[in-house]
Amino acid sequence: MTARRRVECACRHAFVEPLARLLTADGWHGRAFPCINAEINTNLRSHRPEILELHRATAGLDAYQRLWSAHDLSSTAPVPESLRDERTRVGAMMLLHALADQARLWSDTEPSEDDGAACAANLTDMFLGATLAPATPRPPKPSP
Repeated sequence: MTARRRVECACRHAFVEPLARLLTADGWHGRAFPCINAEINTNLRSHRPEILELHRATAGLDAYQRLWSAHDLSSTAPVPESLRDERTRVGAMMLLHALADQARLWSDTEPSEDDGAACAANLTDMFLGATLAPATPRPPKPSP
């Protein structure tokens, strides 16, 4: 298994599948959670310290940094750590909102487990594609 594939599997199992499973597991109750979770995470600064700590420990940048540090990323394109952190924050929010959007789209249907698995695979690809893509070289600053 390649390093990229190991990162993909770890990301899908740790961050995407648990929420994607809710889309198909418990009718509207399960689909409500990604919508609520996306709202909470969009307005984190307005929450109590306990909520902020729970987020930091389970879904914040620290959790993703543990994922990155647990895997050899040397075979992927080099991305400066500060840029990867920025992409990770944006990507995590993208995941939450994409799951919430999918939950809303499925609000009047009963999606199958296969639908949920396809959604999880697609979101994993989108997240890793965005966070691990090669960094675009910055043009030199013009001389004054």
